[in-house]
Amino acid sequence: MKLQLIRNATLILDYAGSKLLIDPMLGPKHQFRSFAGIEENPTVDMPIPAEDVIAEIDGVIVTHLHPDHFDAVAQEIIPKHTPLLAEPHTVDPIKEMGFLNVQPADGPSRWNNIEIIPVPAQHGYEDWAKRMGPVSGFIFRAENEPTVYLTSDTIFYPEVENIIATYQPDIAITNSGGAQFGGPEGLIILNAEQTIRIVKLMPNGKVVATHIESLDHCTTSRADLRQAAEDAGVSGRVIIPADGELLENL
Repeated sequence: MKLQLIRNATLILDYAGSKLLIDPMLGPKHQFRSFAGIEENPTVDMPIPAEDVIAEIDGVIVTHLHPDHFDAVAQEIIPKHTPLLAEPHTVDPIKEMGFLNVQPADGPSRWNNIEIIPVPAQHGYEDWAKRMGPVSGFIFRAENEPTVYLTSDTIFYPEVENIIATYQPDIAITNSGGAQFGGPEGLIILNAEQTIRIVKLMPNGKVVATHIESLDHCTTSRADLRQAAEDAGVSGRVIIPADGELLENL
């Protein structure tokens, strides 16, 4: 397995012989509106050209349709015949974009040698979860590969514990930037404290923390999370990649 963080939640997962692009946000810095009134988004440039990101991909995973997970540039430049596995409520809108091979993530499926299982996610608390809309997390399993849990955009809630207990992932890829609207009650993805709770649920596993330092409503920095991991005594099991960084032999 290899994993490359492009930026925010955009990843290339090289797994069991397939190269999967996850949640592609491929446009330039400041291409769409501010979320917190601080700065237009994304707040950082692409670390590598978008054309290089989509080269030789075998499929795309779309967890939901917010612009920081499937932006206008990705919609334009990804070839329309590319297989997409998408959160069920997004299938029709993605087909309307012209994509020809869109499969709903409404149950376990197989892509080549990979078993892909959609799992619940909750993009905020109470009213915020309703406003943010449905999101899918995913479990990836394959022979001779670690079991991977992609949390997607979620806060820590009981279903996260259930997923970890059920699937016992070796690696969790977490969206850990602490994005929020207003105060803590407006938290819509994991922050440092919640990410550490996931690490502690996986005593034999590792966490790869993403969705950090790329949007103006994210309140948790890489330094914040690194310090939280050190304070909790789990820094050896928390990986915080830089934009563009390739992780091998996880």
